[in-house]
Amino acid sequence: MPLLARAGATVVLEAPPPLCSLFARLEGVATVVVRGDALPDFDVYCPAGSLPRAMRTEVSSIPADIPYLHPGEAHIAKWRERIGRLPQPRIAVAWAGSPDHVNDRNRSLQLHQIAPLFALKAGFISIQRELRAADTEELTRQPALTHVGDALADFDDTAAVVTLADMVITVDTSVAHLAGALGRPTCVLVPFWPDWRWMLERTDTPWYPTMQLCRQPKAGDWESVIAQVAEMMRTVALAGLSTCLPSR
Repeated sequence: MPLLARAGATVVLEAPPPLCSLFARLEGVATVVVRGDALPDFDVYCPAGSLPRAMRTEVSSIPADIPYLHPGEAHIAKWRERIGRLPQPRIAVAWAGSPDHVNDRNRSLQLHQIAPLFALKAGFISIQRELRAADTEELTRQPALTHVGDALADFDDTAAVVTLADMVITVDTSVAHLAGALGRPTCVLVPFWPDWRWMLERTDTPWYPTMQLCRQPKAGDWESVIAQVAEMMRTVALAGLSTCLPSR
């Protein structure tokens, strides 16, 4: 959006309702329209996913000036006290995406699969909005995990919690991209058959400089990924947890 604006465009951004308040603070955006509402007159339309081609973006020129998303101050104030009561470091977790996603069976975990992480001394925050039946039951057995997902009204709420946390651990879902755009230290659990944006083999990503990728060595092997994350967290003092992740 900033690149378009600097090129002389007046940028009208159409977005789903849960993203509109967050996107209204994007640099370069003149107007945000809720998807489905009437659009103003425009000269050119381009899907967001096609902008890299339109802007002739290469891997070396991916714009990654983070953070480029910012939660609203009212949302930060709403969550500051509740998150501030938790032990440090505070780690936000999301272990599953939408069950309707075409690749959900490969990218999502069940809560019990990430439970070994909760043995570490930290304050864990569940920002999982959609709970499956088995996960709802498992939550009662995880006293180290504070669930706030059902109180997140939109992405501005999620952005505020992520900003107040010290680190994010997530599967390949919207939370990963939100945390990366917010510039938060983030560990993404990447399936053996990854989304194209995570490329192959590398443990970092040009999209988000503060992100670490922990990849499955073979299809379905989440156990070794969780062990890798746990070991990574043990190698540094928990008070300085973010030092184990890439930074600019």
